[in-house]
Amino acid sequence: RRSLSCQRVLSISLNAILFQAVLVLCVLPRSSLSRDIFQPVNINNADLKRVVQFALDHDAGAGKYGLSSIVSASVLAKSSFRYKVTANLVSNGAISLCTISIFDVPSINRTLVTSFNCSLPIP
Repeated sequence: RRSLSCQRVLSISLNAILFQAVLVLCVLPRSSLSRDIFQPVNINNADLKRVVQFALDHDAGAGKYGLSSIVSASVLAKSSFRYKVTANLVSNGAISLCTISIFDVPSINRTLVTSFNCSLPIP
């Protein structure tokens, strides 16, 4: 009898853990979620590429989003650098708020710290 009740408690506990895992994996990504990434850049990373391209398209050298004009698409494509991205994803998957910091861009032989904030949805 005791082992049966232990099995029942264990089963309930496992179900609760599974439920939490499903909740985290399926429900939370659709709601507002903050991402913080700090790793070697992978230009195939769709989120990063979208955010950076948005910044490049909207900066136009005027510094509207605080993005330095020294960062070009070719530098992004050909260089290896570290970056930190913080993005607030809204429920439809668009990015409403984001900050990018880029460090140690080898091709221009200097440390570059670039940040921008965008309040427009990124398609």
